[in-house]
Amino acid sequence: ILTRPTKESWQTPNPNRLNFNYNSISQRINTGLSFRKSLNRWHIYTGFQFSKAGNYSSPDQEILHSGYTYYSGVADISYGDEKRQFYFGYIGGLGKDIGKPDRENDGGNYTVVPSESQQFIRLGYTENNLFADAKLHFSLFYNPTTYFLEKIKTSGNTWERSETRGTNLGIKLFLEQELSGSLFYQAGVEWFSRFSLEIKNSARPLDNNETGDWTVPLDNGSRNDYSLFLTLQYSGLDRWTFNGGLRYTYFSTHADTGGGYLEKDSGSYSFFVGVTRKLTSKLAAFINVARAYRFPSLSESFYTGLTGRKYVIGNPLLKPEIGWNIDAGLKYG
Repeated sequence: ILTRPTKESWQTPNPNRLNFNYNSISQRINTGLSFRKSLNRWHIYTGFQFSKAGNYSSPDQEILHSGYTYYSGVADISYGDEKRQFYFGYIGGLGKDIGKPDRENDGGNYTVVPSESQQFIRLGYTENNLFADAKLHFSLFYNPTTYFLEKIKTSGNTWERSETRGTNLGIKLFLEQELSGSLFYQAGVEWFSRFSLEIKNSARPLDNNETGDWTVPLDNGSRNDYSLFLTLQYSGLDRWTFNGGLRYTYFSTHADTGGGYLEKDSGSYSFFVGVTRKLTSKLAAFINVARAYRFPSLSESFYTGLTGRKYVIGNPLLKPEIGWNIDAGLKYG
């Protein structure tokens, strides 16, 4: 979940900070700084954090290969007046030499993440009173990612490496309006894309410093989810409130794999309906019903190879998951 500063957060006293922390148990150093400034209708917030840790010491023993190094940063710029609001944000992190300790705490068999990065760029725009008090919202995020993984086994004299690169993109445009004092709606479109996904593997004897031949079990992977959605809230009946939403999404995925070019596509709907009945001034009863739909990811369908746990085998014949949720209860307050 990626949030952005609210009007209240800009009023926080002493917003500029410098911190430093040292933990002897994990040999961890953590330091960072943040800066916040308001200039009339403009608000600026920036921050940076650095963490470096060695092996963690449990009450019984030192946990081998549990250290890491991590850099992270954030930058938010927003502008707002009565007519419109604009927002630009960045949040990113880079991890180096992240240890993944072996369950048996074996110093000769372990997994390490030499490098992992996540970079989020976010844009948001709201136009107020577009017509009859309707608001138009637009948001976009851009997220390139990398994940490198190595497995070392001195007992088997093996070194294995996996590299994953890909980019996520999301765009959302929707309209919201209060048609009367009791009826409110949101309606819009949404597009999520994961593209340029490449996963490649290499293996060699541990005592050979030359990188082995690379295999590319998944290349040119792409996924696109196109959605239309509508939500409604009605509270025109005494003590009753009705909520509902409907979404239709078309899913399309494809990739080049060891078995050739593979693709999958499907479309389906999801929805929710909720009813609340106020019994007293503080007590209310509610019931909610929802249908969820999950399309298999690119790696679940098409990737066979090394992961952070062991190995996975992609299954192009995987079917989407459909789930139902029903809950009811009482709320007091």
